[in-house]
This record gives sequence, structure tokens and C-alpha cells, in this order.
Amino acid sequence: VQEYPFVEGVGHNKLPKWASSEYRNQLSYKNGVGVPKDYGESYYWITLAAAGRIPEMKSEQIEALLASVAAQLTTEAVSQARARARAWLAAHPTKAQ
Repeated sequence: VQEYPFVEGVGHNKLPKWASSEYRNQLSYKNGVGVPKDYGESYYWITLAAAGRIPEMKSEQIEALLASVAAQLTTEAVSQARARARAWLAAHPTKAQ
């Protein structure tokens, strides 16, 4: 079993169909694909993707991904990314299922 269902550097058109747009965005910012590399933006998008409950990834995998990106950031930058994600999620609640 692979730890992550993707390989670093794989083009977005080769990502699995389940990969959410948030997940794709975090890869873009993490790797600098089509946008400047920005670990703060990557952390923000990972957080939004995790809130969407990516069914194919276990919580341990998401936490490991967050930790790997957070290691590239200051504590303040992580706090800012988390605050942005919380604000966005509060402004865009999910519909009850």
C-alpha cells in the first residue's frame, strides 16, 4: 500500500480522478507548478482539502502531508494559513447530508 496515492512531480492531468481541486491546488503551490512555490498557500489548500474529507486518504496521511509542509514554514505562517482556512470554512459551511 502506498503512503500517498500520488507521486511528487506528476502532472495534474495524471492525478487520480478523486483528487479534489483543493488537493490539486496544494500540489501546485507545494511544487511551484504553474504558480510560484508557496508553502503557506499549500498548507491552506491542504487544510481545505482535509476539511472536505478526502475519502481515499487516511487522517494520518493528511496529518503527515500537513507536517511536511509546515516544516517549511514559520509558526506564524502556519497560524495564518490555519486562520485563513477556518475563516473560509466558516463562510462556506457544507450542506447537511
